[in-house]
Amino acid sequence: MKLIELNIVEFGCLKDRCIALSDGINIISGDNESGKSTVMLFIKFMLYGLPRKTSKSFDRERSISFDGHRAAGSMVIEHNGSRYRIERRAVAAGKITETLNITDLSTGETLDGEPGELFLGVPCEVFENSCGVSQMRVADINKAQAASAIENMLVSADESIDVKKILDRIDGVRKEYRLNKGEGGILWRKENELSELKIRLRSATEKHLAVNEMSARLEKKQSDADRVCGELERSERTLAGARNTELLRRFEKLDADKALLTDKKRRLSELLSKNSTDGFVPTEAHVSSLAAGLEQLSSAELRHAQRKDEYARVARLADDHDPLVSIGEKIEEKGGKDNILAEAARHSKGAGIKKILGITTLMAGLICAVAGIIVPVLPIRVGLIAAGAVAFIIGICLLAGSAKSQKALIKLCNEYGKPHGELEAHLSLCLDKLKESRILASEVIIAESKLNAAAEEAVSARSRLGSLLDLTDAGSDGDVKQTAKEEIARLSLFCAERDSAEKEIYALEAVISSDSAALAAYDRDTLRQSAGDSTASLEDAERMVKFNKAKKDSLDREISHLRENLAAQRAGMKQSPVEISDHILELEEELKRDAEYFEALMLAKQSIEQASMTLSGNVTPDISKKAGDMLALISGGKHASVQTTKNFDLSVEQDGFGVASELLSGGTRDAAYICLRIALMLRLFGDDLPPLIMDESLCQLDDGRAAAVLGLLNKLADIGLQCVILTCHSREEQLCAKNGYTCNRTELA
Repeated sequence: MKLIELNIVEFGCLKDRCIALSDGINIISGDNESGKSTVMLFIKFMLYGLPRKTSKSFDRERSISFDGHRAAGSMVIEHNGSRYRIERRAVAAGKITETLNITDLSTGETLDGEPGELFLGVPCEVFENSCGVSQMRVADINKAQAASAIENMLVSADESIDVKKILDRIDGVRKEYRLNKGEGGILWRKENELSELKIRLRSATEKHLAVNEMSARLEKKQSDADRVCGELERSERTLAGARNTELLRRFEKLDADKALLTDKKRRLSELLSKNSTDGFVPTEAHVSSLAAGLEQLSSAELRHAQRKDEYARVARLADDHDPLVSIGEKIEEKGGKDNILAEAARHSKGAGIKKILGITTLMAGLICAVAGIIVPVLPIRVGLIAAGAVAFIIGICLLAGSAKSQKALIKLCNEYGKPHGELEAHLSLCLDKLKESRILASEVIIAESKLNAAAEEAVSARSRLGSLLDLTDAGSDGDVKQTAKEEIARLSLFCAERDSAEKEIYALEAVISSDSAALAAYDRDTLRQSAGDSTASLEDAERMVKFNKAKKDSLDREISHLRENLAAQRAGMKQSPVEISDHILELEEELKRDAEYFEALMLAKQSIEQASMTLSGNVTPDISKKAGDMLALISGGKHASVQTTKNFDLSVEQDGFGVASELLSGGTRDAAYICLRIALMLRLFGDDLPPLIMDESLCQLDDGRAAAVLGLLNKLADIGLQCVILTCHSREEQLCAKNGYTCNRTELA
């Protein structure tokens, strides 16, 4: 059988894909997660439908697409010279439903049956163990299934006739007679019954002696029990006397505890009287208040010192008088910087204009005077000289006004100590200094306010601490803090002594109350009379009573057990030894007949197994030889042969020694199992070979062995082997091109 075309409508992550395949080597390549393994799963789906749902495989979930919740497509194959189209659809709508259609493209006839079994003649498990190599599972052969399929086909030429099932049926009948471990079955039950009967026969002959012996033992135990009862009564009387003596001791202890309680209360009263002042008795709360007051006073004094330093620093900065501050105040008195700058600009502008006009007018007067001297006409001369004189006078006046404005400007600049060009920056600096001075003044006020508050807080804290010290008449005239520390130490010691004394009194009162309640039901005089001369301790008396009770209980249990056994022995003597002997003879005859049938059954099973082993012994060497020849070709003669057992446990010859497959390198092991799978295919399918599908099966092989495997596949193409290689690398295609092997390549985008 050969694959011609794959038409994937919707399957897993693939949708609307058509892949054409040719004879020989076909390479389907693509990146990881592009759907290469899904292509192999699609081919298996076309041949065998959806896989069973198991906890170890998620192939069923991978087959159903996320979008359409279905798996659908078709596949064209060629078998025995005819082409067929396989169409299959699986829809997941709560429960998965599948539809299948197989059409002969030459006749249009529709075929029934599962495509894999119809065209390949093997079930899905055999296909997976020979033709379909899943990703990274080259060596993962289900050995038992593959071996069983070959055995059935060789024995009966029909895989449906299962030799193993026939042997299982024989083994089932065998188990009815005897289980593998011998515990179960007809023979086992009858053998046990026979053993039980022999035991009963032996027991029946011994029971008469046992009954007599048990009766004697029962009588002896009853005598011992009577003696122990007398000892128990005596020990109980001794225990009663010891208990009365113990109660008298408790009365004496109660009197001593009461006297001790009176003494402790007297000492506590003296302690309270010694440490109280005008009726005030210090407590832990008062000590805590003293500690808190001392801490508050220390904190307040620390803050007062900090505020004092802060005030001194700010006041010192404020007292440093800067001459620029006075100029700043003068600027504010004159209306501000802008007014002063405007006045300076007015003087500067007036001096400049007047100077220019004065010089211009003087020049005009001089020109008129010179012209009047030169002009011969008297009236014109007089007029020019007069005009020149007037212009000269005006020019003198303008120059005088310019000098006056310049003088006013210089005076204004001298007043602030800077020339006109530096006046604006100087005025800004003076105003900034004035602002800083005023900020410092406000900070002085704030610092002084904080200093006063801190001083008041310190005085208040000192006053509060003094009030607390006055409660215990400790005095607060001297060093309040030192006095408080001493008072805290003294009162802490007092509180500890008082608490200890109160706890002791409370505990003693509880003991006295408990003992008084326990002894209230007893009269001391009566106890004295009933105590007698008992010298045994309470513990010894209780131990003796407990010992005698345990001994009596043990004897009672033994007597009860003996009586039950005696009754059982007498009840079990209903059947005579003669009756038991007759039953034993009958059962021995039945057991002999069943044993003969069982031996015949085992002989039949042994014969069938021997025939199966003989057939398998002819197959295994053939598979091993073919696999060894191919591995020798791939390894360049380094691995000369392959040895495999009936269940395909593989070993490879290396350096003249057989090496188990588990000890080989990953590449060598994969190469060996590839050869084993091809040998299985050749043995199972003969000339009508199915396609070999390999998903990343060459990834562990180096370039040399990968090229050798491709060469083997190319050579097997001559006898009709079609190979589909799924890979994420370009190495396989490059090796085919390099060695001249024909291959058909399809890219999964």
